[in-house]
Amino acid sequence: GRRDREGETGRGRQRRQQPGTQGGRIEQFEDRRVVPLVVVLACCCGSAACSCCCNCCPKIKQSTGTRFMYALYFLLVTIICVIMMSPTVEQELRDHIPFYTELCEKMNAGENCKTLVGYSAVYKVCFGMSCFFLFLAFFTIRVNNSKGCRAAVHNGFWLLKFIVLVACCAGGFFIPGQETFLEVWRYIGAFGGSIFLLIQLLMLVEFAHRWNTNWYSGAKYNRLWYAALALVTLMLFSGAVAALVFMGVSTPTPRPVYLTRSFWESTAACASLSPCWPSPHAYRNWWKEMV
Repeated sequence: GRRDREGETGRGRQRRQQPGTQGGRIEQFEDRRVVPLVVVLACCCGSAACSCCCNCCPKIKQSTGTRFMYALYFLLVTIICVIMMSPTVEQELRDHIPFYTELCEKMNAGENCKTLVGYSAVYKVCFGMSCFFLFLAFFTIRVNNSKGCRAAVHNGFWLLKFIVLVACCAGGFFIPGQETFLEVWRYIGAFGGSIFLLIQLLMLVEFAHRWNTNWYSGAKYNRLWYAALALVTLMLFSGAVAALVFMGVSTPTPRPVYLTRSFWESTAACASLSPCWPSPHAYRNWWKEMV
């Protein structure tokens, strides 16, 4: 009888302890929900930011992930610049944000936040982005492998670098002497844009040359590669001619400026002479005959 009473007493103690046990389990479950969020934020500071987006992301090389993240940074800043240049966005902000005028005055953003929209805001944001990437370019000089402190900074710390990028873009709005800055940065932007377009043009020509070489080499074994090459060439020429006609028709003024008309005429001349241009094989045979 004594053993039965002790057993019943033990069962009662267990029953009294069950609510506390369930509460402990709930607290542990809440802690488990908080810990992964902290871990994900910590991983964003490392080199695993791409894998933190979703579990279905495939495994990629570290160099590929680095290129993807920098391209994502560039794309985000570009989208912000496009939004700043849109007059529709400015009108929507003015109509839907209460006390819009008072808020702009408190932020010292000018009347109707003119300093936060338009081409001047785009120049300031692009200046911050240029400083960010220029600093990283100088920081990674003579880095030949993924080992070392500088390589680790280049391939990781994405959350911290994103914060630095936002700070650089926001810092452009606090530069003293805005008129002088915009006047000087306009010429720097035009020069840098020209160099960028030249580099992109060279890369495009190299890509087209490799594409043509690969498909032309495949034509030795299958004549269908000739048809595919001719079809793609015809599609690209048709797109170029259509874009040229659209550019000429959509000129905003009845008498276009001299620079725009010179670009239009030079592009039309190149498009008309390209089909008559001899192939590289003809040049090769002509050079052999001359030698």
